[in-house]
Amino acid sequence: HIDPVYRATVIAYKYIGIPRGVQLVDDAALAEIEEALQIAVQTTDDIALVLVNLALGVALVHHGPASRQRGYEVLARLRESCVEQNYGMNAVPMFDLYGARRMAESGDLDGAIDRLRAVSGDIYDTRNLGNSDIATAMLVETLLERGTDDDLIEAEAAIDTMMTTLG
Repeated sequence: HIDPVYRATVIAYKYIGIPRGVQLVDDAALAEIEEALQIAVQTTDDIALVLVNLALGVALVHHGPASRQRGYEVLARLRESCVEQNYGMNAVPMFDLYGARRMAESGDLDGAIDRLRAVSGDIYDTRNLGNSDIATAMLVETLLERGTDDDLIEAEAAIDTMMTTLG
């Protein structure tokens, strides 16, 4: 038996590798995260709720096309809640990255790239580098989707910046 808040938090951190491609999301993973969410809701611990909802949103986006929209909606609601309550603000850049990818998937590559540039810039400027790899990957992926010669040059520069910064 483990404290419900700790359990929810551990489950959330268990799936932190999803956006980095080191974990695949299957139905069992979604079920485990959903169960952790129910536990977190019962405990009303804010940090557990933020972490598990973040894990759920990311997992849904990466689970496949059928659940992707729901995942984006979970992340958008969570972002709004965090900003309104001025809580979990360190997670806002992650929400913004996924918001930008949602824009790209909807066909607004230019808007998505502008947003990804801004979020990536903020991550590097504030030295809050924990998700700089994800920011760089999403920016590079979106630049490559648009695919101009300048985009290829910028994608390479973004990778170089990450490698130089993270050493």
